[in-house]
Amino acid sequence: MHFEDENGKKFMEAYIDGYQFGETLLEGVIFRAFIKGNKLKVELAKKEDIGYFNTLNTKMWLKAALECASNDDDIFAETLEDAEDGKISLILVKKK
Repeated sequence: MHFEDENGKKFMEAYIDGYQFGETLLEGVIFRAFIKGNKLKVELAKKEDIGYFNTLNTKMWLKAALECASNDDDIFAETLEDAEDGKISLILVKKK
């Protein structure tokens, strides 16, 4: 399992804006999706989002982030800066 750009370059981490699954509630809250032990995991990407995120149902929203990241949709950014700018360039590739 890995993330991949249109040129076939592989990445072990990518970024997703919370808007993808939380709409305006999580707009601008960036999550880091990464592969660890052949499993997909997610976490907050920016320390400054922790305070706001902790006012929400964190377990539910982390689960939603993981479900969203598990889709094969083209929703990932290569860098945190790209995610903040809305630049999408990576997809999740699951080994068959």
